[in-house]
Amino acid sequence: MNLVSRVFASVCCIVGLVVCAIPGRSQTPIAPSASTASEDAASVVASALVVKEFITKINDHARTIHQNSKNVAAPAGDGCRTMLNEIFDLNVMAQVATADFLDQMTLRQREAFRMAFEHRMIAHCMRQFESYDGEAIKLAGVRTTDNGLLLVTTRFGSPEDGRLVTWHLQNSDRCRVVDIIIEGRSVVTDARSEFAAVLESANGDIEALIAFIQK
Repeated sequence: MNLVSRVFASVCCIVGLVVCAIPGRSQTPIAPSASTASEDAASVVASALVVKEFITKINDHARTIHQNSKNVAAPAGDGCRTMLNEIFDLNVMAQVATADFLDQMTLRQREAFRMAFEHRMIAHCMRQFESYDGEAIKLAGVRTTDNGLLLVTTRFGSPEDGRLVTWHLQNSDRCRVVDIIIEGRSVVTDARSEFAAVLESANGDIEALIAFIQK
């Protein structure tokens, strides 16, 4: 069993899932050295704990958002705003989304864009939770990328018709979300493409782009 498979297996045990499908193909085992085995074991445990904590946070925030949706006294976007600022790295996401024209923006425009981008993400979050009924969000899979991202896939709803969402986490001490894949589409990639198209139609007017995002 490779390292990623062991991370997923460990997470399944820690989170308390009954049945887990181990990702990846079978491989011929290679006996590791004692030091390598120790390092791998520590990495597996650390990653498993990170994923467990992340799943707990997602469920806590989801319940808060669901409860706020029933409370007319609570501002509609409060739960989403809190979740985004606690578990997302909006600065990194905004930078990636503006990579094609970041060097054309003044410092003031970058700050204005960052605020507009957060507003956009809050609205996106609220739309995603419109059909959420408060059910527990389950872990569906874990894998890592070559550049060190930890991909955590969760299921909203039943195994038969639940919606899968993959969260891209920086595998570091902060462990923040830097992208989300929903129904096969990347939130950051879609935003980058849309922003580039809007900027092109506005003849490169950054202020027009910011105004568009603020709508």
